[in-house]
Amino acid sequence: FALANSSAGVPQRCVAERLNDPSSCIFSEHAYDSMESAIFVVDSTLDAYQIPCIMGRNGTGRTWANSTCGTARGYENCTKIWQDRPLSAHCSREQMYTLVEYQGSFMRKISTKRAFSKPNNGAFLYQCFTHVAGNYPSWNQFRLDGVSMQQAVTKWWVGLGEEGDQDAAVYTDPLSSLSNPTSCRPRPG
Repeated sequence: FALANSSAGVPQRCVAERLNDPSSCIFSEHAYDSMESAIFVVDSTLDAYQIPCIMGRNGTGRTWANSTCGTARGYENCTKIWQDRPLSAHCSREQMYTLVEYQGSFMRKISTKRAFSKPNNGAFLYQCFTHVAGNYPSWNQFRLDGVSMQQAVTKWWVGLGEEGDQDAAVYTDPLSSLSNPTSCRPRPG
């Protein structure tokens, strides 16, 4: 944070509120709460980069460069992107519990923030095991409540130009559970 002089790239209100630790403002859970601009969050609650590269990272290397994503002992299969079957087909019950806890932690951090309910803010939070899904065909294929990711973002964007504050929709998947593990297939319209 200091080396790259990142203080100019984070919300200044966050920095002012966190004078003892302004570097924490690079994390969305802190920055999001202090943003003044309207924001629409599009993200997976089971991010396909974070799961293998943070949870499943082989931590034997002394630096991040010397470690490999998805190689933590016992997590080799669980942290791969499996689009054809539920994660439970590749993960042990203990690993599934860890993934469910990860999802819950993510949702608690983002949905309890005051910004989540501010006028003009919204979200499309899905549980498919993807990363940057908006760059792929899933932009039009993933659906929550019958609405695609593209439709949700477009509705939010168009609503910003309307008179007064708009209550943007928040689309979320029910969280995965040990009895109802997630499948990463796009849902048809």
